[in-house]
Amino acid sequence: MDLSTMFESSSPYAKAADTPDINKVMTIESVGKDTLTSPDGGEQEKVFVKFKEASKPIILSLTNGRALVGTFGADDKDWVGREVLLTTKLYQFDGKSSRGFITMPMAAKAEGAPGLNDDIPF
Repeated sequence: MDLSTMFESSSPYAKAADTPDINKVMTIESVGKDTLTSPDGGEQEKVFVKFKEASKPIILSLTNGRALVGTFGADDKDWVGREVLLTTKLYQFDGKSSRGFITMPMAAKAEGAPGLNDDIPF
């Protein structure tokens, strides 16, 4: 009996716990904002990123958002089409273990830069 559908999340956003072994280069398809309700009932505006290779977007943490802004710039339009290495990490928070996404922005290849497949003369 296949029980996998019993444990699928109904959230419109991907959760790191659902993809603990991901380690993949992803292409940003779109960026947006959403107002989310926290467990204590408060509301917070969060930024999400949708990747071409994934069916659900991810919510960016403050750290991940700063990493993308630092590499791609503050205008989210400049993020579209850029690549990110997406992986997960186990964190400890309030004495509990929780898995979170890590986004590592990939630098754009410079125009005319040699590739890594060139012959090495030695």
